Amino acid sequence: MYFSFLQFDLTTLAAGAVKLEDVFKSTKENMNQEAGPERLIALALGALAIVVLLIILAHRRKVDLVPRPVNNQNRLIREVLKTVPLKEAELKQLKQLADEQSCSSPLVLIMCPSLIARALQSKTTEQRKALAPTIKKLTSGNE
Repeated sequence: MYFSFLQFDLTTLAAGAVKLEDVFKSTKENMNQEAGPERLIALALGALAIVVLLIILAHRRKVDLVPRPVNNQNRLIREVLKTVPLKEAELKQLKQLADEQSCSSPLVLIMCPSLIARALQSKTTEQRKALAPTIKKLTSGNE
């Protein structure tokens, strides 16, 4: 539709029959036409789209400013193991002790020596000897 309108204007321009009065008359006629409901609906939808876009951008900026908390227990254990020199086998022993003591994590045992003492009371002497190097590592870091 626009192409035909453009083509019509180009042919009239090429013919040289366009006068300034015709341009003003055409502009005046276009300005006097009322806006149909299609134009108002399109304008309202455009304004609504801009508002939604601004809300999304503001929310995104707000989310980017606030760092998300890391609630990963395994990652926390890895971070703690960087400061506490425990091997994988020793960590498995602590996990087993934590399960026996109904602790949620071996980190609880690392932070609370009284739980380790209570866990060791129920062990045999051979098991205590096996756990002794691990306990020594944990207690030597606290002194």
